[in-house]
Amino acid sequence: MYHMSESEFMQYEQAEERLKYLRKLHASELQDAYDGIHPTRTCFDSGAGKVYWESINPVDYAIYLVELREEHDRSEKWWKLRAEAFKDAFASLTEQERFCLLENRFGQCKERTKLRELLSEIIATRPELQRKSIPFDELEDIEEVDRRIDRMSDAELMDGYWDLDQQISEEQLREQCIRLRETHETPYLEISKLLGIEVARVKKYIKQHQREVS
Repeated sequence: MYHMSESEFMQYEQAEERLKYLRKLHASELQDAYDGIHPTRTCFDSGAGKVYWESINPVDYAIYLVELREEHDRSEKWWKLRAEAFKDAFASLTEQERFCLLENRFGQCKERTKLRELLSEIIATRPELQRKSIPFDELEDIEEVDRRIDRMSDAELMDGYWDLDQQISEEQLREQCIRLRETHETPYLEISKLLGIEVARVKKYIKQHQREVS
């Protein structure tokens, strides 16, 4: 039997809604990206009192658009697989059990426990849904890095890292931090490098999430 944590089960419960949200978000991001295509144009910097020409590199921008779509597809596929697995498990319940779950809004009840067991059985047969295991020696290194990060001050954690505040929303960053940490068991330091935010911020998101689900 595949062992599934409570937070992982909650991801499956919320997968359908998360998928809908991401599809709308990605459509907006892609439209913004296409809106950014423009010919060479003259711009004026009022602060510096200078006129300059602004243009985009067609090849670089084409690559950016392809990579953006690929990233969107990967993210949507990840949530779609989990939404489908949850639907399969939910469909395996009796009509009365489904009614009880919907009435309790997936609160703690025996039907929810059964649903979780059914979902675990489905995941056990689908490797693409299972958490990736980490070799023991690598796990020890990751745990040591995380222990060192826990002992560092906020000033030390923020040193040398740039921020994507103007490019990615708070909710997006939080969701990505939680997904990388809980689904892929990514260490704090690696998450901060992948997302371009301070380690202190990564740690804050993870700790907040852990308190919410505990």
